[in-house]
Amino acid sequence: MSDDAHELDLYFKEKHIIRMNKELAAYKKKMNIKYDPYIYELKNGQKSLYVYAFNEKQAVFIASQNLFYAEKVRTCDKSELMTFNGRDMTFKSIIQNKKTPQILGGFNHD
Repeated sequence: MSDDAHELDLYFKEKHIIRMNKELAAYKKKMNIKYDPYIYELKNGQKSLYVYAFNEKQAVFIASQNLFYAEKVRTCDKSELMTFNGRDMTFKSIIQNKKTPQILGGFNHD
């Protein structure tokens, strides 16, 4: 059992990262593995912006296209509450029938 862990440690060394990422990407493509989009909260000072995107890089890009430059980025749990159109709703209910990528909204923390 410890031999197996030692073998795996060899693959996770820094010099193997690029090759392992290529192998993982090829495996995901072969197995047709798809990931659901995430909700990202992007913060800049006292402002927050919520973006529904497939990855963090895409969320930051969409925000920057709208002149919002994020200092901090975090993923949001779909069960979190957010006020949307004057009502408290979970992110899960907000993203129903929403296309990806999309800005969900934002607010000031004043």
